[in-house]
Amino acid sequence: MRLVGCPRENWHPQTEQGMPGALQQNTAALPPQNHTIGPAEHRVSDRPDDKVTQGWRASSLTISEVPSVSPARFRHIRPIHVLASPALEIPVVCAAVLFGLIIRLHRLGAEPLSSQEIYTWDFSHQHVSFILGRLSHIETNPPLYYLLMKLWMQVGETEFLLRLPSVVAGTLSIPLVYILGRLGGASKSGMLGAWLLALSAISVSYSRDARAYALLQDACLLAAIGTILIINHYTGSYAAAFRAGWRRFAGWILFTLASIIGFYLHYTFIFEILVLECAMAAAIAEARLSGNLRNDQTLVVAWFTSTVLLAVGIAWGLTLVQSMTNSVDIAWIQRLSLREAFRLFIHVDGFSAVSRFQPLPNLLLVGLAVIGFAAGWRRSSAVLVCGALFALFPVILFVYSQSRPIFIERSLVATSFAVCLLAAFGILYLARRLSDVVTAALRGRGLATVRLRLVFGIVTCAAIAALLGPAAISAANISRRHVVSEPYDEVARYLASVMKPGDTAAGTDGVIYYRHRTAPTFPYFKLSEGTTSQALVTYGAPTVRADALRALAQTGHVVYLVLRESINLVIGEHYYDSYANYVLNELGVREPSAAKFGTLGIYRLQGTCNLSAGCVQAAETRGSSVQ
Repeated sequence: MRLVGCPRENWHPQTEQGMPGALQQNTAALPPQNHTIGPAEHRVSDRPDDKVTQGWRASSLTISEVPSVSPARFRHIRPIHVLASPALEIPVVCAAVLFGLIIRLHRLGAEPLSSQEIYTWDFSHQHVSFILGRLSHIETNPPLYYLLMKLWMQVGETEFLLRLPSVVAGTLSIPLVYILGRLGGASKSGMLGAWLLALSAISVSYSRDARAYALLQDACLLAAIGTILIINHYTGSYAAAFRAGWRRFAGWILFTLASIIGFYLHYTFIFEILVLECAMAAAIAEARLSGNLRNDQTLVVAWFTSTVLLAVGIAWGLTLVQSMTNSVDIAWIQRLSLREAFRLFIHVDGFSAVSRFQPLPNLLLVGLAVIGFAAGWRRSSAVLVCGALFALFPVILFVYSQSRPIFIERSLVATSFAVCLLAAFGILYLARRLSDVVTAALRGRGLATVRLRLVFGIVTCAAIAALLGPAAISAANISRRHVVSEPYDEVARYLASVMKPGDTAAGTDGVIYYRHRTAPTFPYFKLSEGTTSQALVTYGAPTVRADALRALAQTGHVVYLVLRESINLVIGEHYYDSYANYVLNELGVREPSAAKFGTLGIYRLQGTCNLSAGCVQAAETRGSSVQ
């Protein structure tokens, strides 16, 4: 018979499994009792393409070093190996998924839509031809998400329903992290990383937002999983878990399709594609140098085919990106210094909702991720891929942002899952190292094996609790009710209560949504100033320019003007710090706001229309609305 070891992840004494090689031997590999091993059987097979030992790393123990113990004793000393079995991991991950779903659904429809979510509602209401045509050339976000939301809004348009697709996508990312870890040889890290992502404040926040970022993270995870399948196939890693026939094609197909979808969810995904290609090249180069590269002639052909399909798939999007190089939609983004970029990076990848002792909580998680990457990038393809997304992607994004500022929080969200798996690997690695020190000190005192394993269990549980504790606090803080900066629902109710027959209102899009929801009868116009996509596109109301506002109402009546006081304005090549101040200066208004809700100010303008009737109708004729 051939003596083969356990999988690489379970065998190596410094991996997350942590037990010395002899204690993790698979009992199926032991010779039966009363069996004499012949000379021909005194070898260990380490060929990756061996049909019996495919994907299994050979043990460094000789036959004489195998402990002579009974199967009953092996059952007694195998609990750490059992912890890595799907029988326990899958229920733990399912619990993380359920908990993450509950957090993301908590009071999902209680808060009014934000301005960004209002734009989702606006743009998704346009005709398909408009979304793929004019909107794609003026909006800096790709059209795919708006097409998906247009289809979903046939179900309903409440706050809860508009945000529900993001909740589903954000919850789906939790098991995908575990799958990524398990396929990449770090199943325990994937299991713990799934819990970290379920509790991640950034993930919870963007999973409750009617925008594309939760879905974008799923696309990044799927592309990363495809990359791991490719690496495993050509390097011979963990091949016993898969069939070579489907693994090769599944990896390339998943990587290619997920990359194209991700690119049409957010244009910065092209940098994630580049990073994953680099991780793939690094793993294959390392395998070739070490002599472990699988002799598969399809590598070059498959890689070339995937590259061609990617280039064809994203070609249209690249032309759109090129046409929006100087788009005013992103004129508000500032070019960050290296120090500011690092602070933003650790905010996204750290315990961002833990308010006390910052930035130490953020640095803790990022530091554990660095340790995990350093300890495991050569042992686990999951650690290698996540490490590339964690470290290389922000660097590329920062370098590119020096010529075109795009280094913002939203651009970093898609890869934020990587820090969860890396930090999990890092904490398990440190727990094993610490337990080695403790058990070495106690072994000299003659403690039994059971007590030594108990020490290891206590150290590991304490380390996991230290990691999940701040994550739970962060999740609890982000789930609490926060002060809404732009409560459009309150503004709509206020206007409905104070406006009299003959009065008119105008302003930002958010009021249009709640005017539709509550069905009030007061007339409302969209104030269109500037050349951004948000100013040029609207739904459900006619538009009006600032110089025509007073003509919306007759003399003796009032025009209520709703302005966002927290945003800037770009008109042509001119940049204005305050949108509200620009409009008020154009109108010559010096009086304070009549009412204020968060950062939304409501101003009263006296009407100047001299028509005996039909001022609103005349303004609607002059205005325009894209529907």
